[in-house]
Amino acid sequence: MTRGRQIKIYLAEGSVTGIRHAEIVNWTGQALTVPRKRVKELGDWEESQKN
Repeated sequence: MTRGRQIKIYLAEGSVTGIRHAEIVNWTGQALTVPRKRVKELGDWEESQKN
């Protein structure tokens, strides 16, 4: 049986329609989602500079 995983989602503006940063606990990967018209704002985020 597979074990469940915990996902942490940070809502930058407190809304699901804005910029969101998600990560799986105890894993190095992460995801950033943003509305298409606000993509340029990601350049200010430290998380978007990581490889």
